[in-house]
Amino acid sequence: MKYIKFLWILILSLPLMVMARDVPAFDGFTIIGESVKYYKTVSILNDSLVTASVLPELSSFTTEITKEEYDSVDLHDLYHLNGEGYIETNYKSLRTVMYKDGTTFRYFVDLTWKNIPKVRSYDIIAIGHYSTVKPAGLLYLENSYCRTNGTCTTINTHAEVNGDHGHAAIFMLPTIEITSLYQSLYFDAEKSSSTTVKNQTAVGDYAHATKEITQNNAMKLSVNTAGIVHDKSVEDYYDTIAPAVVNWSGSW
Repeated sequence: MKYIKFLWILILSLPLMVMARDVPAFDGFTIIGESVKYYKTVSILNDSLVTASVLPELSSFTTEITKEEYDSVDLHDLYHLNGEGYIETNYKSLRTVMYKDGTTFRYFVDLTWKNIPKVRSYDIIAIGHYSTVKPAGLLYLENSYCRTNGTCTTINTHAEVNGDHGHAAIFMLPTIEITSLYQSLYFDAEKSSSTTVKNQTAVGDYAHATKEITQNNAMKLSVNTAGIVHDKSVEDYYDTIAPAVVNWSGSW
């Protein structure tokens, strides 16, 4: 009984967040495509605060939901115990945007958390694309959070996995008590050759670690137009969501 009482104290103290960000504006760039998806993830966690009846591993299942369901979520009914263990429900929104400034294209993806996940380890944000394009420069990551005292921090530190069909940033979620959490990734695209490009795709994806994992193991992945593809040795460490995809056709 003391475990359950302590757990409810922990749950009531967990920071909750309701925050929606506008589509970022970049000087000179106009938006030529946008895709937004909303998700609900239910996980069974192996938590040391819970009795030994908890499952030895984590089970996680994600469904895509409507914006109306996402907006109407009761953030005070996200954690509970049942006969199998400690249940956590997370809600998050993924957005992919394609921008254009003259002959320059920018691929952008961001992830907004509606509530703060309990497990915080190495997460992944990525953009897949056709091999006819490549980054013209650096990948820009924003890993932002706010504390309970109102101070906010943005961290750009990350590791990268790069390939002909996509790029990923691997980063550590903050483990301190926080009230908001947000990540974004973007890069400017250039043609891989002098051949005219008639079609482009920007495939935004995100993978949340539902168990603690090392950075080296988190980097065992590739990225393509299907999104993030984990090595089989680590795929059970992450939840899976459907990517947000933006397509473009024309002549470039």
